[in-house]
Amino acid sequence: YIQHGSYPVMSPDNSTFPPNVYVGRTSLHYITTKSGYQPHDATIFPVYNPLPGNWFVAAYISHLNQHVQQEGLGHKCRYSLGSVGVWSHIMGIPVVSPGVPKIIITVDHISYFKIFIPAGTWHFSIKISHCEFRVSSVKHFNSSNTEKPYCIQNMALRARALPPYNPRNGTGNLTTGSSFTFTETEPFTDGFYYLLVVSESRVSFKLAVATSVISIILQNATHQHVVVTACIRKGRVPSRRSGNIQCPLELMLNVTSESLATVDATKLVPYPEPDMWYIAFQLKCLHNSSIVPCLIQEIMLSLDIRTQPCVFAGEPCGPKGICQETHKGLHFFTSCTCLGGYKGWGCTDGSMATPESLLLLTTLLLTLSNVFFLPAVFIALRRHLLTEALIYLATMVFSTFYHACDQDFYAYCVIKYEVRIY
Repeated sequence: YIQHGSYPVMSPDNSTFPPNVYVGRTSLHYITTKSGYQPHDATIFPVYNPLPGNWFVAAYISHLNQHVQQEGLGHKCRYSLGSVGVWSHIMGIPVVSPGVPKIIITVDHISYFKIFIPAGTWHFSIKISHCEFRVSSVKHFNSSNTEKPYCIQNMALRARALPPYNPRNGTGNLTTGSSFTFTETEPFTDGFYYLLVVSESRVSFKLAVATSVISIILQNATHQHVVVTACIRKGRVPSRRSGNIQCPLELMLNVTSESLATVDATKLVPYPEPDMWYIAFQLKCLHNSSIVPCLIQEIMLSLDIRTQPCVFAGEPCGPKGICQETHKGLHFFTSCTCLGGYKGWGCTDGSMATPESLLLLTTLLLTLSNVFFLPAVFIALRRHLLTEALIYLATMVFSTFYHACDQDFYAYCVIKYEVRIY
C-alpha cells in the first residue's frame, strides 16, 4: 500500500473495522508484487502528478504461517523488500495573484500556472479570456478564414498538484473570441491551485482570479426536540445546499436531546492525514417529526478533539487486544495485537474467534494439570526425601500460578507478570 500524507489504513485479512471509524483516504494505491532476484524483475508503479509531501509505504506477505514449529522440521522464509523512488518536477511555475488580472504569454505547448488561495476563502473563480495568437502565420490564417482556429486546445484545474494532461477530461476548444470560467464553491485553502493550458502555438490570454471570503450567517435557533448535525471534512469546508449541510454518512455525526443514549456521538479517524480539517454544525428543532421554529436562541455543545493510541479511549484495543507501540527510525505508530482469534483494526471482528468455553477449558487443563505433581510429592515424603518433596511442591505451586496468569482470557495474577517471569 502506498499512501500520501500518512500511514495506510488497510485490512489485509479482510477483517471488519470498528463502528464509527472513518477509513476514507485521499490518495491510496494498492500494489501486488512477486519475488524477484534480478533488477529487471522489479515491480514498477508509476504515480503521475502526485500530491506534494511525504508518501508512506506499508507491505506484508499474505498467508504467512505463524504457527510455532520445531527447529529443523519446517522451512524458514527469509525475505527483504527494497524500494527506489525516481521522480521529475517542473521548475519556475509562474504565480498568479488573486484580484489582479494578468496578461499571460505562453512559451511552450503545455504551460502551468499556480494560484495561491488564502485561508478563509469561501469560493473563487478563474476567468480565461481575450486569447490571441502571437504567431504572424496564425494571425494571417485567422483573418483569411471564416472558421476561427482554437487558440487554446485544452485547460484543466487541480488543487495542490499539477493536473494531468488528458484531452478527453479537460476543458478545451477556446477560440479567440470566447472565454471560460473555473468556479470552485468549496475550495482547498491556504495552498496552491494549478492551471494547465495547452496551445499549439504561442498565444496570450487574460487571466483573472476573484475570491470571496467566508461569511457567517446566524439563523434564528429554536427548540422543541433539538437535533444537531455535525460534518467533518478534510481540506475543504463541508458542502451546503439550500441551507442544509450535505455530508457523506461516514463523516456525519448526529446528537439529539431525545434520550441519554443520543446526546453524544464519536467519530474515529485512524492515522489522520495532515491537513486543515473543518467541522460544520447545523441545528434543527423537531416536533412530531416536523421541523419547527426553536424556542431558544442558542445551544451549548461540548467538542472533544484528541489523539489517542490505537483505537478506543480507555482500553485502546478493547478487551480482546493489546495496544503496541512501534518505532521505526523516525516513524512511530501504534497498532492492536488481537487475542483469542479476534482480528480487525480494533480487535472487534470475532468471526474467527475461539469459543469462550474452549478458552476456559484450555486454561483449566493447563493450570490443573500441575496437580499431577501431588503423587510425586507424596511419594517423596513417604521416603523422607524432603528436599525432593519441597522442589516438587514449589514447582507445582509456581507453575500453577504462572500459567494461570499467562492467559489471554480468564487470567488470575497474584503478582505482576514482569516479576513472575523471573
